[in-house]
Formats: sequence, structure tokens, C-alpha cells
Amino acid sequence: MTETSTPNLQEPVSELMAIDAVLGAAVVDVATGALLHSMGSTIEFAPTAEAAARMARAKVDALGAMAEGEALQDIHVTLGGRHHIFCLSASGRELVHAVLDKSRANLAVARRKVQEVAGTLSR
Repeated sequence: MTETSTPNLQEPVSELMAIDAVLGAAVVDVATGALLHSMGSTIEFAPTAEAAARMARAKVDALGAMAEGEALQDIHVTLGGRHHIFCLSASGRELVHAVLDKSRANLAVARRKVQEVAGTLSR
């Protein structure tokens, strides 16, 4: 299992790894795109962390113009056989990213868990 580590993020990322059909999970710094913590045996988050942070910032900017007063709950991307769920922390400084096997995942349950974990983050 590949793991990048920031000690205070180990528990939240471990909670994400307990989601059924999860392949990997990570927390990314939204401002810098730095990978703060990750776990997973088949997912390499470091090369994509900066792109994920840029995507989250772009979505927040776009939604700010379209949905005044409403907060972004999550971003869901499906690529091939995988679901990618992204969720900002309450502060907006961290981006939680979970990757799930599309054929086995319960997307509704996974989204709720990712949102729950993101809500516990505070740096």
C-alpha cells in the first residue's frame, strides 16, 4: 500500500479507505496542490494532486457566479472503471479525494462518507 503522510490526516484518510470498493484516498492542499496525505495500493495521487486542486478552485469560481450563496457539496468524475469523488473541507483549504471501483461502489454511501470526512478536517 502506497502512503504519503501528514500525521493528523492519517485517521481521516483511513476512514475513507474503509469505504466499500475504495481504491485509494487522499487529502490535497487546495491553494498549492500539494499532496498532504494519501493511501491506496493502485492509485498514485502525487502526479494529479495539483490538477485536482486547480479543478476544485475552478468549480468554486464557476459556481460562485451561478449559485450565489450556495456551497459546493462535492465533485463527481467518472473515468473508465472508476468514480472520483472530491469534497472541500469546511475551510476550503483541503480537498478530499476518494477513488472507487465503478463496478462495486455504492456511490451514494461513498459520497456521504467523503462529505463527512471532509467536514472533520481543520488545519
